[in-house]
Amino acid sequence: MLVIKMRVLHILDTCVRGGAETLLLDVFKNYNPMEMDIWFCTFQGGKLENELQNSKVNFIKIPRRLPVDIFTICKLRKIIQRNKIDIVHTHILVDTLHAYLAIRGLKVKLIHSYHGYDYENDLKNNITLKLLFSRTDANIFVSKAVQQYYTEKFSSVHKGFVVYNGVDPSKMVPTGKNIRQEFGIAENSPLLGMVGNFNNTGRDQITVCRALVNVIKKYPEVHFIFVGRKSHNSPHHYDQCVNFCSQNNLSNNVYFSGARNDVPDILYALDLYVYASNHDTFGISLVEAMLCGTPVIANDLPPFLEISENGKYLELYKTKNIEDLVNKISVMIESPRNKKNAIKHAEHNFSIGKHIECLLSVYQEVLKEKHTELFAAMRD
Repeated sequence: MLVIKMRVLHILDTCVRGGAETLLLDVFKNYNPMEMDIWFCTFQGGKLENELQNSKVNFIKIPRRLPVDIFTICKLRKIIQRNKIDIVHTHILVDTLHAYLAIRGLKVKLIHSYHGYDYENDLKNNITLKLLFSRTDANIFVSKAVQQYYTEKFSSVHKGFVVYNGVDPSKMVPTGKNIRQEFGIAENSPLLGMVGNFNNTGRDQITVCRALVNVIKKYPEVHFIFVGRKSHNSPHHYDQCVNFCSQNNLSNNVYFSGARNDVPDILYALDLYVYASNHDTFGISLVEAMLCGTPVIANDLPPFLEISENGKYLELYKTKNIEDLVNKISVMIESPRNKKNAIKHAEHNFSIGKHIECLLSVYQEVLKEKHTELFAAMRD
C-alpha cells in the first residue's frame, strides 16, 4: 500500500501540564519523522512550553488576545499555507473554532479530539460545539464511552474514530527509590495507593477514605498513600479527605504526599492500586499501574469496563458502594494476585506506540478523501 508522508499541524491553546498536553508531548517524542512532519501551535504557552520546543516538532506560538481573535486566525492561515499543511488536529473547542475559520476555502482537513466531557460548557460553548461537531473531517474520541456520550448528545455519528490514549512505557521505569523507607512503612505491611490531583469533581478520593475506615479496622497494618496536589481554586476536595482521615483516626496509616515526580517508584512499591472516580473518559492512571505490574481495583464506570474488558485485567467494584470496595480490597490483601496478562494487555493496547499507530490510521483515512476529491476535481 502506498503511504504518503503527511504534514500535520496540532493546535493546543495552552501548554500547561495537563492530560492532553502530556499526551501530545509523548507523541512528539515518539513519532516517526519518516511517516509525517508535525508542527505544533500554541496560543497561550505554559509550563510544558520548553519541553515541547525541544521535541522533534516545529514549534509555533501565536498570541490570542480575544475569544475569537482575527489576528490569530490570519496568522494561522498563513502558517498553514506556507507549510502546505494537510491536516489540522485540534484538542479543545477554542482551537477548533480558530482552525475552522483559518482553513476556510483551503484543501486542508480538520480533525478534533474529544479528551473529556463538556459538563462545564455554557450555552454559547454548547452551541459552538454543536456547529463544529458536524463540520470537522473526523472526530476522535479517547474511548467508546466518550464517543457514545457525544453521539447521543448530537444525535449523530459524524466520522467518529476511537483512539485510546497512550502511555510511554519508558516513563514508567522506577529509579529504585525506597518509598516504604521514606514513609516509614515496614516491608511486610500491605501498601495501597491512589494517584490523582484533588482538583475537581472527577476523582472520588473520599469514597476510598470511607472504605479505609473498615479496611484499617480489619487490617491495622495496612498503609495507604494518596498522591496528588491540592488545588488552589478548589481546596475543599483535599481538605475533606484529610479532615475525614483525621476525624476517623486514620492519620497514622494514611499519607497525603502531594504532587510527586516519582510516580513509577510509588506504583512499583504498592501491593494494590485502588482508584475511585465519579466520571472518567479513559483511565490513564489505571494503565500506568497495570504497566508497572501492580494489581488494580477500580469502580465500574463504562471506560474502566472498556479498557479492562469487563474486569478481565483488573478488579472492579460497584461505584460508590463502600461495602463492595472494602470486600474487594480485603480479598486482594488476603490473596494478593494480579490479573493474568494485565501488563501485556496494557502494552499492546495503550502504549504511546499503539496510540500513534491508530492516529496515523485516522490521518490516512481522512487524506484518502482529500485525494479522492482532488482527483475528482482534476477529472472535471
